[in-house]
Amino acid sequence: MKQQKFIKLTPPTVKLEERIGQKAGLRPYRKGGVRLETEMIGDKKIVHNYGHGGGGVSVGFGYSLEAVEMFERETMVYPTNRNVAVLGSGYIGLYTAYILSRKGYTVTIYSDNFVSSSSLSQFDQTDSFPITSQVAAGIWIPSFYEYNSTPKIKLLHEKCSRITYNFYKDCIENKKFKGLSYRTVYFVPPIKEIQNCIPKDIDMKYQNVLVTFDEKHFIECYSFQTILTDGDIFLPEFISELDRLKVNFVKKHFDQKEDLLQLSESYIFNCTGLQSKFLFNDNNLYPIKGQLAVFKPNKEIDYFFIEDLPNGDRLVLFPLSIGLTYGHFASDHDYDNKPKKEVIDKISQNAYNYFKQFAQPKPSL
Repeated sequence: MKQQKFIKLTPPTVKLEERIGQKAGLRPYRKGGVRLETEMIGDKKIVHNYGHGGGGVSVGFGYSLEAVEMFERETMVYPTNRNVAVLGSGYIGLYTAYILSRKGYTVTIYSDNFVSSSSLSQFDQTDSFPITSQVAAGIWIPSFYEYNSTPKIKLLHEKCSRITYNFYKDCIENKKFKGLSYRTVYFVPPIKEIQNCIPKDIDMKYQNVLVTFDEKHFIECYSFQTILTDGDIFLPEFISELDRLKVNFVKKHFDQKEDLLQLSESYIFNCTGLQSKFLFNDNNLYPIKGQLAVFKPNKEIDYFFIEDLPNGDRLVLFPLSIGLTYGHFASDHDYDNKPKKEVIDKISQNAYNYFKQFAQPKPSL
């Protein structure tokens, strides 16, 4: 019988007074899965690519490539008009613009909100919220959206997951973006939750291990290696790459799909996520709100840790550049972008209660 690997981790010291902020974001979950299809509105060809829930960072590059290839197959001939509009400035919109511009299209991204200087939000904030892609923890786990309702959808999910993973992998190996890195995850719940959503040909380096924070308590879990997309670093880097490719950025809000007829571009890629519920009357879309508590950064903590707590909550530790970030709290059909203090306080208390059991006693004088 193979001996179980033993791993000693440095525990974070959670001090409630050292919380530096909080995050909240609305994941665009869609019943029936991602909408990937085209439609005509007047003389405009609309390419829909939305409904990735919390999986946009993990499958977005693949779905964006799939949308562009679908568009070119349907267009059949090389369009003489090479001007293309992209709606939305999250991962899906940015990746779509990147792929199109590298194919020689002139691309303009239209959005009413772009990447901001910080992913943190205030409790009393009323507007200019960070985009959900920037708020997201950015861990590559292609889940948190409807990906296996039919065999065809599952196959597309695996294809897009693989393409996205390999894109990040190539970027890391070529040292293209500082905001991408390999990280180890220690996952205490049943590992099938992870394995079910990841293509089997991707080597995640799964290991059944014993983790300890204090050499007194031992936690059986699985470790695996994945990729972190740190939004506060990666997204500004990627936008700089789009600037280099001469992608245009225009701040614009659309109230109804007929407003799109005002655009000069004949081809429009709709990557608006949750906004598609209102713009295209898609009642299959609804938000799943996630909230995170952020504490002072700690470079010693470079791992992810996930465990289900006795109170029914899930503890998730993310080591991001902006700070040590804790979750996990999700609520369906909540359209309020603002973080709620009572939720952030509960997440913070969960982290404090969990890690204080591993704190080393102070030496007596």
